Amino acid sequence: MNALELKNCGTFTMRGPGIAGLFEGALTICAEGATDLIVDQEKRTPYTNIPFVYREVEGDFTFRTKVTVYHRNKFDAGTIIAFQDDTHWAKVCFEQSDEGFKDVCTVMTNGISDDCNGPIIEGDTVYLQLSRKGNIFAVHYSLDGSAWHMVRICYLPFTEKLDVGFSSQSPTGEDAAARFKEYTLMHTAPSDMRAGV
Repeated sequence: MNALELKNCGTFTMRGPGIAGLFEGALTICAEGATDLIVDQEKRTPYTNIPFVYREVEGDFTFRTKVTVYHRNKFDAGTIIAFQDDTHWAKVCFEQSDEGFKDVCTVMTNGISDDCNGPIIEGDTVYLQLSRKGNIFAVHYSLDGSAWHMVRICYLPFTEKLDVGFSSQSPTGEDAAARFKEYTLMHTAPSDMRAGV
């Protein structure tokens, strides 16, 4: 696909199956069915067949966006990701959980995925933030794009350069679409990693 110029973020490209494009001021990513990014805890098999719209980022960063997903199937999600390789990455999802609610789910993968449900979200839209300071990664969410709430903070000894970007997934369904707006990529970490600002 051609490069995508995203305001406040730079030039992004896509890999993996699916469709991505800019429509009505939003980045829309459509995933095919049976798509996921996870290293299964029992089989220890990496699944990496998502559509991923990304750019390379070196060092500290703060990456945030407003994401809308009309969930239809279990684990349908719009996600933001910092990716080193198939078994080393951080993923933040606005996901339909296996318990029926929509939540901010985090999947931190350092060889094997550590998968954790988070705050329950009412409605179809939420703001997500993923940030890095050295090898500390933090996840925050917001309902209004102003007040940020910590979901997770962890240590991941990753390389300086990572592919950072957007995705959608539909592990159990036929397809899923996510719309991303109000995205920003800053090449600095939050001054307070727990507060997210």
